[in-house]
Amino acid sequence: MSEIKYYPTTPAQNVILLQLKYTLFKRVCNILSSVTLEDEKADWKLMKKACNLTVMRNDCLRIRFVKGKRGQVKQYFAEKAEYDTIPVLSFATQKEQEDWIKKTSKKAIDFMHGHVADPVFINTWDGKSMVFIKVCHCILDAYGINVIYNDLMGVYFALKNNTELPPAPGSFEELVKKDLASEQRNFAKDEEYLREYLNRPMPYYAGIHGSHSEIWNERVKKGIHSMKMFFLKNDTESAMLKIDPLLVSKAVSWCAEQGKSVASFFLYTFQVACSLINRRTESILSLELCNCRGTALEKKTAGTKVQSIMRYTYVSYDRTFSENFDRFTADEAQLYRHVGFPDTKAEQILHSMYKFGIMDTLYNCTFSLIPVKKIPGVKFEMYSNGKFIIPAYVALVYDIESNSIDMLYDYQTKLTTAEDVNAFHAKYVEVIKTVLDNPGINLGQLK
Repeated sequence: MSEIKYYPTTPAQNVILLQLKYTLFKRVCNILSSVTLEDEKADWKLMKKACNLTVMRNDCLRIRFVKGKRGQVKQYFAEKAEYDTIPVLSFATQKEQEDWIKKTSKKAIDFMHGHVADPVFINTWDGKSMVFIKVCHCILDAYGINVIYNDLMGVYFALKNNTELPPAPGSFEELVKKDLASEQRNFAKDEEYLREYLNRPMPYYAGIHGSHSEIWNERVKKGIHSMKMFFLKNDTESAMLKIDPLLVSKAVSWCAEQGKSVASFFLYTFQVACSLINRRTESILSLELCNCRGTALEKKTAGTKVQSIMRYTYVSYDRTFSENFDRFTADEAQLYRHVGFPDTKAEQILHSMYKFGIMDTLYNCTFSLIPVKKIPGVKFEMYSNGKFIIPAYVALVYDIESNSIDMLYDYQTKLTTAEDVNAFHAKYVEVIKTVLDNPGINLGQLK
């Protein structure tokens, strides 16, 4: 048996560990998701074998965490790991199934004692077969989860059809080594750039609930720009809504013609929709989650790589959409060089420049576009863990083959209702349609 090689945690993992340190709700590290076979029943014995093969093929699922003498968390990659048993549950009603998911979401995954991913096999209330996984965010991000599910389904169908296994994904251990090596950089230049980037009018919080929120209205009356985080006394709910594939295809084509990022297009139009429903607020700040997977090998590797970067949005109603969007994307090439700047230091810059409450936030949402390759005949879903520090988390799960988007809204219920989410989504889709039909439209013409 070879000697165990220990690694420090990476910058992406450190953000999650920081959240755990400063919250009472340890379930903030839970990511809950599932895949459901749409057209056939699963052979659970074979699926268990596929799960164990997937663990061996994806080293991030074999990460084990330990604490050093000074309480510092470190990690190693176990040579072997397998599930002796995987629970098989059956539900008679939709409510019964949803209640179980909510209950299991509230129990933090015990990642410091080897339980980094807990799979459950489910015979669903409507007669389908689901693989449900609660996983620690320290080993997987949303993009990495899709890599795992694609590998799991590829292995399962290969076993079932007695065909060759698909090529194995890349090694996350190698990416960890690369990330740790890059951490030797000097952050002084990052800080200098971000201070210059934020040397603009103070952004207003602009939530997806719109300007009719009583809580937000009270703060507006007092001239406050920021929103309370409501982390300790607030729950979250989630909703999964869709953007039509024809509309997505049109957006992708237009971005290709303009040489623009698809992720930036959907983020900017999202912020325009937020501005419209919040008294046409002109300056907005969001926290964009970047997949941080640039190479072909990184895109084939699971694990946690995601890191955040603040995105200042200015919406000028005296200019066209194209002019506004050009202004938004002009910063991109430079800005993305500073992904990895510590979140705590970024917060210090915000507070020193804009002087808002220490327990408040200017971010209206955490935004992520996750490009995935969906599995035919398999439905992918994500669920809320019930707590989130920023008022909303918005993830666009973008199928690069069908050009469809499943849009996850995870929102704080103290501020936002399900009706608010549906109304916002309709406005968002309307904005996308309008600006694609006429990119030269003056934003002042939007209703």
